[in-house]
Amino acid sequence: MSSTQPNEYRSGQVHPFEEMKDVSRVWLFVQGALSLIVGIVFLAAPIKSAFAIAIFFGAWLAVTGFTGVIAHFTRDKDLRSGWGLFSSIMSLIAGVLAMMQPGTAAFAITVVVIAWGFAMGFGYIVSAFQFKKLGARYWWAILIAGIVAVGVAIVMAAVPGATLLGLVWTIGIFAIVDGVSEILLGFRVKKSAD
Repeated sequence: MSSTQPNEYRSGQVHPFEEMKDVSRVWLFVQGALSLIVGIVFLAAPIKSAFAIAIFFGAWLAVTGFTGVIAHFTRDKDLRSGWGLFSSIMSLIAGVLAMMQPGTAAFAITVVVIAWGFAMGFGYIVSAFQFKKLGARYWWAILIAGIVAVGVAIVMAAVPGATLLGLVWTIGIFAIVDGVSEILLGFRVKKSAD
């Protein structure tokens, strides 16, 4: 094992990161692929109606939150994060609310993004340091996604009247960063499990 890993795992004990269940790895790939698709669609077709974006964005948040909750409970207890679960639940709630009111104005969607960005970002940041402590190689990818999410929330809070187009581009960029980080972590989990 690498010398950067904690001392207590060098003496032949099973590394806790290697104990992550197969289903968690699958959910990481699903969530990452979904985020990548959403990011690409948002950047490729930024001029959509607020109605369509609210439904699409809401569905993405709901599915991402749902898969995050499932992934949380399928991991071993040592790998669970309260912040990660909280951010997943926030994503699920925000997604359901956005789908229930698809005609929401850009300002209301921005408020949802602000709340979601802070919750998701802090959840990812805390989770990244937990993964680092457990010796995960790509912990920094989750950290970057968390920082980007907090940055999105700060920008939206500073300029609440931002246009829907700007919001779509911001979400698209974050979704791609998030998708890549989830897929990298999924490959790391796969490599550790093999």
